[in-house]
Amino acid sequence: MSRLCPVCRQIPFPVLTCPTASDVRKAHERQKKGLNTESSLVPFDGFSNVRLGTLGSIKARAQACQLCSLFYNTIQRRGSWYANNRPIPENDDNILVRTVCDRFHSYVTETIGASALTGRRSLVVLRRLGLRVHVAADTEIDGVVKTPHDTLACYTNVVQPCHLDDFNRAPDPGSPASLEGQTRLLFSARKRPETVDVQLLLRWMSICQTDHDLSCPVEEDEEQPPSRVKYVLTSAPMKPVLTAPSPRLIRFIDVERNCVCVLRDVDMVKTRYLALSYCWGRDQDVKLNADNEKLFQLDNALPDCLPQTIQDAIRLTRLLGFKLLWVDVLCIFQGHGPVERQDQGVQLNNMRTIYRESNATIVAACGDTANAGLSGLTPGSRTFKQEVVQVISPDEDPVLGGLALVSTCTSNPPWTPVNRRHSPHDEDLEWSAWSSRAWTFQEQALSRRRIIFTPEQVQWCCDGAIFCEESHFEPPTLYERGVFDPPLHVQIYGGSHALSLKTIDGDLARLTTTRQNLWTKFDMFVRTYSDRQMALEGDVHSAFEGVLEAFTNLSGESFNWGHPRSRFALSLSWRSPASYFPLRRRTAETTLPMTSLKRTVQLPSWSWMGWVGSVRLAVGPDRAER
Repeated sequence: MSRLCPVCRQIPFPVLTCPTASDVRKAHERQKKGLNTESSLVPFDGFSNVRLGTLGSIKARAQACQLCSLFYNTIQRRGSWYANNRPIPENDDNILVRTVCDRFHSYVTETIGASALTGRRSLVVLRRLGLRVHVAADTEIDGVVKTPHDTLACYTNVVQPCHLDDFNRAPDPGSPASLEGQTRLLFSARKRPETVDVQLLLRWMSICQTDHDLSCPVEEDEEQPPSRVKYVLTSAPMKPVLTAPSPRLIRFIDVERNCVCVLRDVDMVKTRYLALSYCWGRDQDVKLNADNEKLFQLDNALPDCLPQTIQDAIRLTRLLGFKLLWVDVLCIFQGHGPVERQDQGVQLNNMRTIYRESNATIVAACGDTANAGLSGLTPGSRTFKQEVVQVISPDEDPVLGGLALVSTCTSNPPWTPVNRRHSPHDEDLEWSAWSSRAWTFQEQALSRRRIIFTPEQVQWCCDGAIFCEESHFEPPTLYERGVFDPPLHVQIYGGSHALSLKTIDGDLARLTTTRQNLWTKFDMFVRTYSDRQMALEGDVHSAFEGVLEAFTNLSGESFNWGHPRSRFALSLSWRSPASYFPLRRRTAETTLPMTSLKRTVQLPSWSWMGWVGSVRLAVGPDRAER
């Protein structure tokens, strides 16, 4: 049993165990009867936030209390500050820290297709422990009076629960997490390896390909002619109609021959490849152009000086058993000559197909340049060590069989009220440079499967599930038909969380998008994209064109400079969502030739694309009905 101080012993640890297999079974039975599902579980309101005291008192108790030590180390690792980057004082009795129970908008529900059609409520929520910094009494800070109820800084997702025998168990979900162990946690912490377990990544991919038939597109049988669908807008879920040509010419990196290969008239649906989404940072030294294309097609032509992220992506592609990798800098001509510009225009038109049809997209969210690499792929590239604190021994609670809290791999800084571009629940992916770039938004929104590398762990995201290295989120019992009727769908993050973004025109979109919510979704995409950064302001249309094509494929709608033609007049009333997001005129011309003039043009002032800053288009059904 770990050493705990009297303060930490006040934390109601059993509340964090939800859901166990028994919880899910009970909630499912109540749901079938039309009853509230959460009332049968350990009540969320039963979690009393425990005042831990000043940062100095936590530090002092850390000498003898392992949980206080974990809390103090987390605050120091993620950043000990509040408000306008003020350091959290250690001995100010008016600045206190308390525990909070986080929900993360997470839920376990019926299979996504069934829940989308029936509108049934989620079954249960997942809970983790966080920390909140607040004042003890009303205090004026930066001219604003803060009360004890106001948050000065918030550290979400600090620890997650697990059974001790689960923590060291290999990442292969077995009987401990199955429905046979009714008191066991279904989604518990596990030990994140020092280097990535490639077999785990392959297992995630296998789960998606074999079990997500209602939500994730499946590669077509090679004996059948390929067919891609677009969807007709109705008041019911979208219905399929027909088509979409593959690119006539596309380039890949052949990771076996270590060179660039050129494919013509290829069927992208049947082609097995991965794509890379990453931050360029500064300009790259090794780039494809018309002059070196033939040279780069020779065996072992790619130099050893490729950026680390691209080198790691090539290695990962080999480890996952793929031969082809798509990377923009080596698959699209770079430069400003007429041949390069022509190739860029052709290949950028293929972006939706390239990311949509890739078996998975490797997301490099570990840094702000192409030399950041994929953390965890090589020894020593991860530095964080998980801390484990046993809070309930098997003797104290034979039903639970003992409980431990494990520090999470989350490394993002604390949220403070002055940071309006983030929410308290944002995590490493949202705080990354990758999530601030305009081009990567399109790559994220178009990809049907994503293998996401953050500084301290890898996550998997598809339309059917979200997995991560530090947690058991893939128990097979939840996917076996017959265990529940229908089987369960696991959604670890919901709402506007970056991991909850689904493929725009995938099978899941066909089930869930209707006339009522299509424009609400489009407005969210415009608002998120317009808040992102781009090195070349003239890229604003090119970097969003794939998204517009996907919405056209989904709904049949056409767009003019980012405005839907069917709601064109209404869309002209776009605005900035708040005064603290000022707009400025975008003066750059389009990077590529546009319109019937077939030349670069200035972006129109009437379009939101003609301005720099966060935009709300507001073309949803609530506006249309006024």
